[in-house]
Amino acid sequence: MIAIGIALNTLVIGLNQGMPSKPVGDDARGNRVYSPVVQTIKHRQEQKSDLLRVLDDRILFPKPFDELVSFGDLVIAVGICELTYYASRRPEDAPAVIT
Repeated sequence: MIAIGIALNTLVIGLNQGMPSKPVGDDARGNRVYSPVVQTIKHRQEQKSDLLRVLDDRILFPKPFDELVSFGDLVIAVGICELTYYASRRPEDAPAVIT
């Protein structure tokens, strides 16, 4: 599951030469405003010509987080939860240790 999320993010970044992101922030009064995205190696400003726009950074978590994530990021998070769950289980054929 984690590999699928990484593959989704890699696909979008590879096709668009960076992860398209919506510009989001807050002004002095706490109102949500849209300002330019700071260009980094991974992120860039969203454009109309972007491919697979449904998979880019467009899911906005509400306040206090104010964080944009992609569908691939959510798949990675679910995969990490699944990995943690199964790693914490005792195998069915292992005997219980009673001390």
